Amino acid sequence: MTVLPAELENELVSHINQLEGMLFGLTRNDIRCLAYQIVEKNGLSHRFNKTERMAGKDWFRDFKKRHNLSLRQPEATSLARSTGFNKIAVNRFFDKLESIITENKLDALRIFNTDETALSTVQKKQQKVVSLTGRHQVGKLTSAERGLTATAIFCANAAGNAIPPMLVYKRKRM
Repeated sequence: MTVLPAELENELVSHINQLEGMLFGLTRNDIRCLAYQIVEKNGLSHRFNKTERMAGKDWFRDFKKRHNLSLRQPEATSLARSTGFNKIAVNRFFDKLESIITENKLDALRIFNTDETALSTVQKKQQKVVSLTGRHQVGKLTSAERGLTATAIFCANAAGNAIPPMLVYKRKRM
């Protein structure tokens, strides 16, 4: 016998999945607090911790099993990246790329791809979030970076030639 009726549990799972899909994954304690709020709001009898105002760890473990959920380590995703990467923007990019390649008659030796990544001196591990078991990528929005960062830049062309990687350090005002 579960504390929450199946209908409310399914609604909670749907909410968890919706937030996780928008990169706002909920932690274990977030879900435990939500479950407590749901039972209180609906006047259901429960044995949840009234001082901590959250469901128990055993309830959460069983809840995960019942709904095929797991705790996952999310990949940090900046707000700018999450809003800029959408179907319209990607289609617009490839339309422009195709017209430039055709217009300039470019071949694989003249098409280069550059990628960059930030190397931080401070690594802050993200809290695990709840996601459907088997999901390949789990992300979570992050705030601005702290600490010192250097940017590593890699560049290669479509024929397989590469330029040696570069590191760009924080600038100093002279």
